[in-house]
Amino acid sequence: MYLMMGVMDISSNKKLKHPEIAHRLKAIRKTQKKSQQYIADLLGIGVPKMINIENSRDEYDQSDIDVLVKDLGVEGVPLTDEQVAYSMKRIAHLSLALASGNFVEAKATLEEQAPALHLKDTDLELVLLYKLNNVDYLLSQGEVEQAKQEMKALSKKYKDMDDRHRYHYYHNEGRILFRSLDYKKGIEVFKKAHGIAENNKDFNSIFTYRAASNIGYGYSELNYPNAAITFLEKATKGNFESNGLNAFYFFANKVLGSNYAKIGMIKRAEKLIYKALDYSESVGNEFYIASSHYDLGKIYTYSEDWDKGKEHFEKARTLFEKGSEYYMWSSYNKAECMIGNREFKSAEKLMEEVETLYIDNEKAKNRLEWLKSMHSISKGITQDKEEDVQYLLNEAIPNLLENHFILEAIKTYELLAEHFERTVQRMKAGEMYKEVNKLRKRLNADI
Repeated sequence: MYLMMGVMDISSNKKLKHPEIAHRLKAIRKTQKKSQQYIADLLGIGVPKMINIENSRDEYDQSDIDVLVKDLGVEGVPLTDEQVAYSMKRIAHLSLALASGNFVEAKATLEEQAPALHLKDTDLELVLLYKLNNVDYLLSQGEVEQAKQEMKALSKKYKDMDDRHRYHYYHNEGRILFRSLDYKKGIEVFKKAHGIAENNKDFNSIFTYRAASNIGYGYSELNYPNAAITFLEKATKGNFESNGLNAFYFFANKVLGSNYAKIGMIKRAEKLIYKALDYSESVGNEFYIASSHYDLGKIYTYSEDWDKGKEHFEKARTLFEKGSEYYMWSSYNKAECMIGNREFKSAEKLMEEVETLYIDNEKAKNRLEWLKSMHSISKGITQDKEEDVQYLLNEAIPNLLENHFILEAIKTYELLAEHFERTVQRMKAGEMYKEVNKLRKRLNADI
């Protein structure tokens, strides 16, 4: 194994204080009979400062270490067995920090271990684990393009990976696919990670639960609630809290609750999402609190409890940043509740307000047109609404289905069926109900 400075550093001017690096460079300096004055002059510092650095009493710049490594003519400094064991322990800690959503701790560990790693065949096991965890961190911070580049480089090392490496490799690959909204492929990749973790006794159970949670999330996004529930139940039955996995425990309960709501199990859904809300409030995470209120609003929309739906969407709106997509969806869902409650004037006012905020947002335009047509038909259900009807049938519903908004498509067909009944177009009403039944079967299908 080798101890290399500069190759994988997180920030080129970062202040470092790593005893093993300092001590081993001091030993090499002495072997090469180079004085402290020579090294101090090379770095542009005084001898006292150099003495303090070599004895780990002072910090140094990563760039200084790069200069020393070059001048001393070494590619790396051999690690002792104890140092290898320490780095392995720290990277295992890093994996758990990432799995628990503790990104502050993960970043600190990444920075601590960066100087200790060098991409050489002899370093492969340790380096691969570090690099795979680094990609995990990049994805958690939204650095998707950089993560993709790292994964492309790592794919060349796939044949050298053992189960630990491959678990992290599949996990990262699945997350990248999800980021690209390719949930079907992402699910298949996460299943590979889940299989590795579930069948390996040496793996912490955290990794099994994390993979199951991601599979469940993928099925949820594709609107297969029964399949989502199967995997999310596995995730929530894992003892997340004792493993420090509160963030993922929150996430799994929230998504699980949403899927129970989709199949009509409202009480079960309420219980799970209120559990997520309680956790959010206990840690004071404003985004978690807002998203929990949003999900409660969706539950009450599904059950047509319009007043409760409005209440929770409004709470979400007050917490989400104005102008964000979260604020947009909270606003449009609140307007949907107003339409359901026949508060047409209030719905119109809210839609006008949101339209001005998201004038260039294509998603906002699509949802607004859908809401306007739903509003128009609901408000004047016995009047001629052919233009709105054709828009809903030919544009809105295909768009909803393409984006996996199955329940919204069902609601649209039901409203159209009601419209056709009231305008004495019973054959067309029957066609709408047939579509509703097809989608309900699709929603309740097992994978």
